[in-house]
Amino acid sequence: MTDAMRTAVPPAQGRTSSGYPRVPPPAVDAPPVYNLDELQPSNQVYDLDELQNTGRRMLRAATSTMPGMAEQIYRYDDLGRLIASLGNASAERQRCEAAVSATQQQIAYADAELRKNRQNQPYMEKRIDRNEHPHFLHYFVINREQKVQRLKGELEQLHSTEQNLVMQEQNLDGRLANEQAALAQASMREQQCAAAQAERASLFDAVVASQPPTAKLVNLQQQVGAAQQQVQLNSTLLQQVGVSLQRAQVAVQLFQQAHHCLRQASTMNNMATGTAFFEAFDGNYRDREMMHMAEMGEQMQRDSLLNQARSLAMQAGNELQSAIDCFPAQARSLNPQLTANLFSAAQPFLQGASFGGTMMVDWVFGNTGAFFNDMHASGKINHNLNVIAQCQNAAAAQTGIIEAVAQYLQTNVQFVSQQIANLGGQIQAERSVMFDMARQLT
Repeated sequence: MTDAMRTAVPPAQGRTSSGYPRVPPPAVDAPPVYNLDELQPSNQVYDLDELQNTGRRMLRAATSTMPGMAEQIYRYDDLGRLIASLGNASAERQRCEAAVSATQQQIAYADAELRKNRQNQPYMEKRIDRNEHPHFLHYFVINREQKVQRLKGELEQLHSTEQNLVMQEQNLDGRLANEQAALAQASMREQQCAAAQAERASLFDAVVASQPPTAKLVNLQQQVGAAQQQVQLNSTLLQQVGVSLQRAQVAVQLFQQAHHCLRQASTMNNMATGTAFFEAFDGNYRDREMMHMAEMGEQMQRDSLLNQARSLAMQAGNELQSAIDCFPAQARSLNPQLTANLFSAAQPFLQGASFGGTMMVDWVFGNTGAFFNDMHASGKINHNLNVIAQCQNAAAAQTGIIEAVAQYLQTNVQFVSQQIANLGGQIQAERSVMFDMARQLT
């Protein structure tokens, strides 16, 4: 065989041209081969409506895998028609209740009239018997026969009224039975309507929950969550600020009580000064002794009021400092400009008095010592009044700041709560859109 003939003979299957066994190449994904003729633009015309219908059928097929969605939507629509057919069942029930109540009142009135009528009949029969068969003084009744006829007429009228009342009661009982039956039906319809509304709402939630939430719904829910956290924070701060405000108000009241005690002490000191003056110039020994005892009583009350005012002022200062200490720091950060002047309260320093020292000065120096002691007490009182006035102004200012912060937090809570309500309406609208989309796909 020549070389030309050898080259023309094809190699055996599974072997190379040299006669060796063919080794398969390693498994490598071959690149796709495209036919250029198939890639050329086609002259086929597509129907746009047919493509849209095909897309809808594909979406229905995709959503048909959701178990029971179509049945849920059909049940939802049936319940809507049922609720519409029941109408305003609640108003109907209220109307029936009002009718039953009015009929029961009429029955009670008719029953009372019937009892009164039946009570009057034996009395009327007794009067007729006494006048028709007189005994003792009844013989002297003028026109007794006419009176008997009149009383018999009244008795007949009572019998006739009794029959009318009995018939009226029977009619009212029948009407009451019908109205109670109507009330029972209305109550049943209302319960049925309420159950249908609850089931319809649960079906709505189930259909919406079976779908992936939209980006708008997720965003709205996140906004609601953030707003609820803000409301909770502001409500907590509002409670803490309320405690601080109560203590500040107690401090203001205590300062007012201390100021009132100092005013009373000033009045008693003026009385003691006047008594000491008249005691010095009164020549009667007995009168001087009486004035001296009165002066000592007035001085004792003055010193007691001074010490009481000092105690109240110290208590008020502690309450005010406690109100500032328990004021939440986070409330300061929410409105630093408003709380910039909320600082620690200075403790009031008031001068007190000792009645023992007053008596000693009076015993050593006599009327002169008592007079100067009263003048010194007057200076203490004036000093304490000035201090209390400054404390009252400071406490009022601090209380005003705390009240402003409380009002600020309350306004924030109301504003954010309104925002939550608005977002809730938007969420419900978006859920309705999702439900309508599910309805169109089923």
